[in-house]
Amino acid sequence: MNFKEWLALDEVRFKGFERQFKQAHPEIPRYASKQIYNSILQPSVSNYVTKQGQYRSPTIYGQETPDSTVTTVGQTAPFTSPSAMMANSHLVNNVTWTKRPMIVNVSPQDFMQNTLFNFLKWKFGVKADNKLVQNDQQRFDVQRNKLGSEPGRNEPVVLIKNGDKYELVDGYHRIMPRLLKFSAPPQHQQYILNGGNVEMLDLSKWRPIPVDAYIGIRATPQNN
Repeated sequence: MNFKEWLALDEVRFKGFERQFKQAHPEIPRYASKQIYNSILQPSVSNYVTKQGQYRSPTIYGQETPDSTVTTVGQTAPFTSPSAMMANSHLVNNVTWTKRPMIVNVSPQDFMQNTLFNFLKWKFGVKADNKLVQNDQQRFDVQRNKLGSEPGRNEPVVLIKNGDKYELVDGYHRIMPRLLKFSAPPQHQQYILNGGNVEMLDLSKWRPIPVDAYIGIRATPQNN
């Protein structure tokens, strides 16, 4: 690692980029802004510094940002500067945020395809991938153990409303076990827990459940 790379990483460690991001987007509620930074921007900046001192675009599992190009997990992302990341991010452009968390009733079919892709890949939290996501299994287990016999309230997730669908920005570990336990019919739940092919299930049979969420409403809906 050369000196320029070290400086870039050091800036991330001291939250310089987080400070810039929050200053550039004061309209995003503090909680949602922190989750976006911690889950998406900071890991991408710190893990993908190049020899040119640039940064790889952040990835939400199978989705690339800031240009909102949907890819499969593991594909090479384009490179961009932190300033371009902040200016062009689909997470912030033309999005109006709720000031407080709201309760929305959702089932898997209420989510965009890029989010649903991740639900299916992770089998609603049953198929963890510790190589791709640090402490993936442990994080799913923690959230699963928090669930009671009824949906109840949850630590807010972060959603973007895109037309009549939602994109999950942060909260995969919280929402997937929740959907599996409370939204899925019992036979579907057992089928997934026994290793069945989740893509064979009719998700229209899953019932909507309440979820606490900070919601960003996109002015102009996008595909996927």
